[in-house]
Amino acid sequence: MCRMILAAGKFEMKPLLDGLVLMAEDRNERHEENAHSIFKHPDGWSIAYKKKNQLEIYKSVKPCFSDEKLTEFESLKSPFVVLHARQATVGNTTYHNVHPFCDQFSQKMYTFFHNGTVREELPISPEYHPKGSTDSERLFYYLLSQFEMDSAIPSYKSALNRLKNYSALNSFFCTADQTFVVNAHSKSPQYYTMKYSVDSDSIIISSEILPGLAQRNWEPLINRSFIQIEHSANIPTLTIDSL
Repeated sequence: MCRMILAAGKFEMKPLLDGLVLMAEDRNERHEENAHSIFKHPDGWSIAYKKKNQLEIYKSVKPCFSDEKLTEFESLKSPFVVLHARQATVGNTTYHNVHPFCDQFSQKMYTFFHNGTVREELPISPEYHPKGSTDSERLFYYLLSQFEMDSAIPSYKSALNRLKNYSALNSFFCTADQTFVVNAHSKSPQYYTMKYSVDSDSIIISSEILPGLAQRNWEPLINRSFIQIEHSANIPTLTIDSL
């Protein structure tokens, strides 16, 4: 169970970082998971950002709200950023269990962030070797194992649609130039429904509306949404479809 933010185009980092901290400290939106008690996301955090046509990654087992490194990214200038704060459900708080998970397929590097729990066996190709113990990492390698380069979207959707036992498949499946976003859940719709905001030069998708960007127009993603974001150019594009 996690909180995630994706930003593509032209944007400032501070509202994104501040928003991640507020979500991780459970000081933002109300939802099913914090209806009766505080529900923090303290089990590590990460940032991935585009630099010279590849994704650079920093991740830590510290909570984002107590990692002094976080403020160093306030001045970051990048056309593509993903932030993630983890609340552990499967797997301890270790470096290899902190998202994202990265590996190559067909000589291209893929980076994966997930929010949710998958409770079924996930077959993966013997060429892949998970380093941690999370269901999220196995989901990543399951998807890579089913991936077909010449039919990327159909094969990706097909792999996800075969899964039945999960709380959510919310995820960002990224390269330096393109991201597949999935919003699919079987419970807790307030917690798992991601929101998106598009203006003339940026796209932002977040687990919750970000207070520092509340003036933007935000819309909820429909359950079982599939979003393709192209972020190789200066102005990103977004296409919304169903899973």
